[in-house]
Amino acid sequence: KPARTVADQLDVDVATLRSLVHPEDRDMFDQVRELAARGTPIPPADFRIIRPDGVERILHRECELVYDADGKPIRLAATLQDITERRKAELEVSRSRENMARAQHLASIGSFERDLVADSWEWSDEMYRILGAEVGVRPPNEVLLAMVHPDDLERFLKARAEELAGHSQPPIEYRLTRLDGVERIVRRESAVSFDAEKRPLRLFGTLQDITERKRAEIELLQSRESMSRAQQIANMGSFDHDLQTGRITWSDQMYTILGLEKGEIAPSGWRYALKP
Repeated sequence: KPARTVADQLDVDVATLRSLVHPEDRDMFDQVRELAARGTPIPPADFRIIRPDGVERILHRECELVYDADGKPIRLAATLQDITERRKAELEVSRSRENMARAQHLASIGSFERDLVADSWEWSDEMYRILGAEVGVRPPNEVLLAMVHPDDLERFLKARAEELAGHSQPPIEYRLTRLDGVERIVRRESAVSFDAEKRPLRLFGTLQDITERKRAEIELLQSRESMSRAQQIANMGSFDHDLQTGRITWSDQMYTILGLEKGEIAPSGWRYALKP
Protein backbone atom coordinates (compact mmCIF):
# COMPACT_ATOMS: atom_id res chain seq x y z
CA LYS A 1 0.00 0.00 0.00
CA PRO A 2 1.56 3.35 -1.02
CA ALA A 3 2.61 5.66 1.81
CA ARG A 4 0.32 8.67 2.37
CA THR A 5 1.80 11.94 1.23
CA VAL A 6 1.71 15.25 3.10
CA ALA A 7 -0.93 16.42 0.62
CA ASP A 8 -3.08 13.37 1.41
CA GLN A 9 -2.78 14.06 5.12
CA LEU A 10 -3.68 17.73 4.53
CA ASP A 11 -6.76 16.72 2.54
CA VAL A 12 -7.93 14.49 5.36
CA ASP A 13 -7.34 17.22 7.92
CA VAL A 14 -9.19 19.81 5.82
CA ALA A 15 -12.10 17.45 5.32
CA THR A 16 -12.28 16.86 9.06
CA LEU A 17 -12.22 20.58 9.78
CA ARG A 18 -14.77 21.25 7.08
CA SER A 19 -17.16 18.78 8.66
CA LEU A 20 -17.10 20.86 11.84
CA VAL A 21 -18.09 24.05 10.03
CA HIS A 22 -21.77 24.97 10.12
CA PRO A 23 -23.39 23.83 6.84
CA GLU A 24 -24.46 27.40 6.02
CA ASP A 25 -20.87 28.66 6.39
CA ARG A 26 -18.96 25.96 4.50
CA ASP A 27 -18.81 27.98 1.28
CA MET A 28 -16.91 30.66 3.20
CA PHE A 29 -14.55 27.98 4.50
CA ASP A 30 -13.95 26.60 0.97
CA GLN A 31 -13.24 30.10 -0.33
CA VAL A 32 -10.00 30.22 1.68
CA ARG A 33 -8.41 27.38 -0.28
CA GLU A 34 -9.59 28.84 -3.59
CA LEU A 35 -8.15 32.28 -2.82
CA ALA A 36 -4.91 30.77 -1.50
CA ALA A 37 -4.49 28.71 -4.68
CA ARG A 38 -4.82 31.88 -6.77
CA GLY A 39 -2.51 33.84 -4.49
CA THR A 40 -5.29 36.28 -3.66
CA PRO A 41 -5.29 37.97 -0.24
CA ILE A 42 -7.84 36.39 2.09
CA PRO A 43 -10.10 38.78 4.03
CA PRO A 44 -10.90 38.18 7.71
CA ALA A 45 -14.15 36.32 8.31
CA ASP A 46 -16.41 35.02 11.05
CA PHE A 47 -18.03 31.59 10.81
CA ARG A 48 -19.79 29.06 12.98
CA ILE A 49 -18.66 25.56 13.91
CA ILE A 50 -20.45 22.69 15.59
CA ARG A 51 -18.00 20.86 17.83
CA PRO A 52 -18.07 17.06 18.30
CA ASP A 53 -19.83 17.62 21.65
CA GLY A 54 -22.67 19.39 19.82
CA VAL A 55 -21.81 22.88 21.09
CA GLU A 56 -22.02 25.68 18.50
CA ARG A 57 -19.30 28.35 18.59
CA ILE A 58 -18.45 31.42 16.51
CA LEU A 59 -14.87 31.77 15.29
CA HIS A 60 -12.93 34.66 13.78
CA ARG A 61 -10.37 33.72 11.14
CA GLU A 62 -7.50 35.83 9.82
CA CYS A 63 -5.15 34.60 7.11
CA GLU A 64 -1.94 35.88 5.58
CA LEU A 65 -0.24 34.56 2.46
CA VAL A 66 3.55 34.50 2.22
CA TYR A 67 5.00 34.82 -1.29
CA ASP A 68 8.37 33.94 -2.80
CA ALA A 69 10.51 36.31 -4.84
CA ASP A 70 8.42 35.59 -7.93
CA GLY A 71 5.16 36.42 -6.21
CA LYS A 72 4.08 32.81 -5.89
CA PRO A 73 2.25 31.89 -2.66
CA ILE A 74 4.39 29.45 -0.67
CA ARG A 75 2.86 29.60 2.79
CA LEU A 76 -0.44 30.32 4.49
CA ALA A 77 -0.38 31.61 8.07
CA ALA A 78 -3.63 31.92 9.96
CA THR A 79 -5.19 32.51 13.36
CA LEU A 80 -8.50 31.26 14.71
CA GLN A 81 -10.18 32.99 17.63
CA ASP A 82 -13.30 31.93 19.54
CA ILE A 83 -15.45 35.09 19.66
CA THR A 84 -18.72 33.48 20.75
CA GLU A 85 -19.03 35.38 24.03
CA ARG A 86 -18.08 38.67 22.40
CA ARG A 87 -20.67 38.22 19.66
CA LYS A 88 -23.32 37.32 22.24
CA ALA A 89 -22.48 40.48 24.19
CA GLU A 90 -22.62 42.55 20.99
CA LEU A 91 -25.98 41.00 20.12
CA GLU A 92 -27.38 41.76 23.59
CA VAL A 93 -26.21 45.38 23.33
CA SER A 94 -27.74 45.66 19.87
CA ARG A 95 -31.04 44.20 21.08
CA SER A 96 -31.01 46.51 24.09
CA ARG A 97 -30.51 49.52 21.83
CA GLU A 98 -33.25 48.35 19.49
CA ASN A 99 -35.65 47.85 22.40
CA MET A 100 -34.82 51.31 23.75
CA ALA A 101 -35.30 52.86 20.30
CA ARG A 102 -38.71 51.17 19.95
CA ALA A 103 -39.74 52.28 23.45
CA GLN A 104 -38.65 55.86 22.76
CA HIS A 105 -40.54 55.87 19.47
CA LEU A 106 -43.74 54.54 21.07
CA ALA A 107 -43.55 57.10 23.89
CA SER A 108 -42.23 59.86 21.59
CA ILE A 109 -39.31 60.42 23.95
CA GLY A 110 -35.86 61.30 22.65
CA SER A 111 -32.68 61.29 24.70
CA PHE A 112 -29.59 63.46 24.43
CA GLU A 113 -26.18 63.84 26.02
CA ARG A 114 -23.70 66.65 25.59
CA ASP A 115 -20.03 66.65 26.56
CA LEU A 116 -19.65 70.24 27.77
CA VAL A 117 -15.85 70.04 27.72
CA ALA A 118 -15.42 68.67 24.20
CA ASP A 119 -18.71 70.25 23.03
CA SER A 120 -19.84 67.00 21.42
CA TRP A 121 -23.38 65.60 21.29
CA GLU A 122 -25.10 62.24 21.24
CA TRP A 123 -28.77 61.98 20.26
CA SER A 124 -31.12 59.04 20.02
CA ASP A 125 -32.94 58.58 16.70
CA GLU A 126 -36.21 59.71 18.29
CA MET A 127 -34.59 63.01 19.26
CA TYR A 128 -34.02 63.77 15.57
CA ARG A 129 -37.58 62.79 14.69
CA ILE A 130 -39.09 65.02 17.38
CA LEU A 131 -37.20 68.00 15.98
CA GLY A 132 -37.93 67.09 12.36
CA ALA A 133 -34.23 66.67 11.59
CA GLU A 134 -32.51 64.03 9.46
CA VAL A 135 -31.22 61.23 11.67
CA GLY A 136 -27.49 61.72 12.24
CA VAL A 137 -27.46 65.35 11.10
CA ARG A 138 -27.72 67.56 14.18
CA PRO A 139 -28.70 71.16 13.49
CA PRO A 140 -26.29 73.88 14.73
CA ASN A 141 -26.90 75.38 18.17
CA GLU A 142 -28.26 78.64 16.75
CA VAL A 143 -30.83 76.69 14.72
CA LEU A 144 -31.89 74.70 17.78
CA LEU A 145 -32.42 77.89 19.76
CA ALA A 146 -34.36 79.42 16.90
CA MET A 147 -36.78 76.49 17.10
CA VAL A 148 -37.95 77.52 20.58
CA HIS A 149 -41.10 79.65 20.46
CA PRO A 150 -40.20 83.34 21.06
CA ASP A 151 -42.66 83.54 23.96
CA ASP A 152 -40.95 80.55 25.67
CA LEU A 153 -37.32 81.32 24.84
CA GLU A 154 -36.53 83.46 27.91
CA ARG A 155 -37.95 80.82 30.25
CA PHE A 156 -36.01 78.09 28.40
CA LEU A 157 -32.70 79.97 28.58
CA LYS A 158 -33.17 80.84 32.24
CA ALA A 159 -33.83 77.20 33.16
CA ARG A 160 -30.76 76.04 31.25
CA ALA A 161 -28.52 78.69 32.81
CA GLU A 162 -29.70 77.77 36.31
CA GLU A 163 -29.02 74.13 35.57
CA LEU A 164 -25.48 74.78 34.33
CA ALA A 165 -24.89 76.84 37.46
CA GLY A 166 -25.62 73.78 39.56
CA HIS A 167 -29.21 74.56 40.54
CA SER A 168 -31.57 71.65 40.01
CA GLN A 169 -34.53 72.54 37.79
CA PRO A 170 -37.96 70.93 37.38
CA PRO A 171 -39.03 69.66 33.93
CA ILE A 172 -39.91 72.48 31.53
CA GLU A 173 -42.63 72.48 28.87
CA TYR A 174 -42.36 74.77 25.88
CA ARG A 175 -43.36 75.15 22.27
CA LEU A 176 -40.99 74.69 19.36
CA THR A 177 -41.22 74.94 15.60
CA ARG A 178 -39.60 71.96 13.93
CA LEU A 179 -37.42 72.23 10.85
CA ASP A 180 -40.43 71.28 8.72
CA GLY A 181 -42.39 74.24 10.13
CA VAL A 182 -44.73 72.18 12.34
CA GLU A 183 -45.29 73.57 15.85
CA ARG A 184 -45.11 71.06 18.69
CA ILE A 185 -45.21 71.13 22.49
CA VAL A 186 -42.36 69.32 24.26
CA ARG A 187 -41.38 68.43 27.80
CA ARG A 188 -37.68 68.61 28.59
CA GLU A 189 -36.05 66.91 31.58
CA SER A 190 -32.32 67.21 32.06
CA ALA A 191 -29.47 67.17 34.54
CA VAL A 192 -25.82 68.18 34.64
CA SER A 193 -22.83 66.32 36.06
CA PHE A 194 -19.97 68.30 37.62
CA ASP A 195 -16.33 67.64 38.49
CA ALA A 196 -14.80 68.01 41.95
CA GLU A 197 -14.44 71.76 41.41
CA LYS A 198 -18.12 72.13 40.48
CA ARG A 199 -17.40 72.69 36.81
CA PRO A 200 -20.10 71.30 34.49
CA LEU A 201 -18.97 68.23 32.56
CA ARG A 202 -21.98 66.64 30.90
CA LEU A 203 -25.56 67.62 30.15
CA PHE A 204 -28.00 64.77 29.61
CA GLY A 205 -31.74 64.38 29.51
CA THR A 206 -34.88 63.59 27.55
CA LEU A 207 -37.23 65.46 25.24
CA GLN A 208 -40.82 64.24 24.92
CA ASP A 209 -43.37 65.37 22.36
CA ILE A 210 -46.52 66.00 24.45
CA THR A 211 -48.51 67.84 21.79
CA GLU A 212 -51.34 65.34 21.55
CA ARG A 213 -51.59 64.98 25.32
CA LYS A 214 -51.77 68.75 25.80
CA ARG A 215 -54.41 69.03 23.09
CA ALA A 216 -56.46 66.32 24.81
CA GLU A 217 -56.11 68.15 28.14
CA ILE A 218 -57.26 71.42 26.56
CA GLU A 219 -60.21 69.70 24.87
CA LEU A 220 -61.20 68.06 28.17
CA LEU A 221 -60.95 71.38 30.00
CA GLN A 222 -63.01 73.12 27.34
CA SER A 223 -65.57 70.31 27.50
CA ARG A 224 -65.85 70.66 31.26
CA GLU A 225 -66.17 74.43 30.99
CA SER A 226 -68.90 74.04 28.35
CA MET A 227 -70.77 71.54 30.52
CA SER A 228 -70.47 73.82 33.53
CA ARG A 229 -71.94 76.75 31.57
CA ALA A 230 -74.74 74.54 30.21
CA GLN A 231 -75.59 73.32 33.71
CA GLN A 232 -75.68 76.89 35.02
CA ILE A 233 -78.06 77.93 32.22
CA ALA A 234 -80.32 74.90 32.79
CA ASN A 235 -79.90 75.08 36.56
CA MET A 236 -78.96 71.40 36.48
CA GLY A 237 -76.25 69.68 38.49
CA SER A 238 -74.57 66.32 37.94
CA PHE A 239 -72.70 63.79 40.03
CA ASP A 240 -70.62 60.70 39.39
CA HIS A 241 -70.38 57.71 41.72
CA ASP A 242 -67.63 55.12 41.17
CA LEU A 243 -69.30 51.97 42.45
CA GLN A 244 -66.00 50.13 42.83
CA THR A 245 -64.00 52.72 44.74
CA GLY A 246 -66.92 54.56 46.30
CA ARG A 247 -65.55 57.90 45.06
CA ILE A 248 -68.21 60.54 44.34
CA THR A 249 -67.73 63.80 42.48
CA TRP A 250 -70.19 66.70 42.05
CA SER A 251 -70.39 69.39 39.44
CA ASP A 252 -70.25 72.97 40.71
CA GLN A 253 -73.95 73.42 39.95
CA MET A 254 -74.80 70.58 42.35
CA TYR A 255 -73.47 72.70 45.21
CA THR A 256 -75.41 75.73 43.96
CA ILE A 257 -78.70 73.81 43.72
CA LEU A 258 -78.26 72.47 47.27
CA GLY A 259 -77.20 75.86 48.61
CA LEU A 260 -73.82 74.59 49.73
CA GLU A 261 -70.35 76.02 49.39
CA LYS A 262 -67.88 73.89 47.48
CA GLY A 263 -65.73 72.17 50.06
CA GLU A 264 -68.32 72.63 52.82
CA ILE A 265 -69.49 69.04 52.49
CA ALA A 266 -67.80 65.91 51.20
CA PRO A 267 -69.82 64.24 48.40
CA SER A 268 -68.38 60.90 49.50
CA GLY A 269 -70.85 60.90 52.38
CA TRP A 270 -73.72 60.53 49.91
CA ARG A 271 -73.04 56.92 48.97
CA TYR A 272 -75.68 54.55 47.73
CA ALA A 273 -76.17 51.18 49.37
CA LEU A 274 -76.18 48.59 46.58
CA LYS A 275 -77.55 45.11 46.91
CA PRO A 276 -75.19 42.35 45.87
